[in-house]
Amino acid sequence: MSAIIKSRRCTTHTITHTDYSNVEFEVSFEPYDNNYVDSIHLKKVSDSVVLVGYLSHDDDARDPLEHQEGMGKIYSAHKWSTTKDDMQNALGLDSYWEPDLDRIDDDAV
Repeated sequence: MSAIIKSRRCTTHTITHTDYSNVEFEVSFEPYDNNYVDSIHLKKVSDSVVLVGYLSHDDDARDPLEHQEGMGKIYSAHKWSTTKDDMQNALGLDSYWEPDLDRIDDDAV
């Protein structure tokens, strides 16, 4: 008989934002840069729901061609890239490399 034990540290992080100074948002992953407020994006969906978007480090990154988490696609944004538009779309960015918050499906929240 054998057993596999996976240890998982559960930590939450709190985000405060100048747009919602009286509210703390609890998130599962540590934001990439806690001091850079422009890296955190908020979208008010209703009076009681606000979407919080931010970047975080992936400490367990895997090869996207071997694992379905990345859906087997690699995008590039270099000067001669043919997949730049696909990458912007996959990351939820508009053509100016800004978060395209209008693409969020409010019904899925």
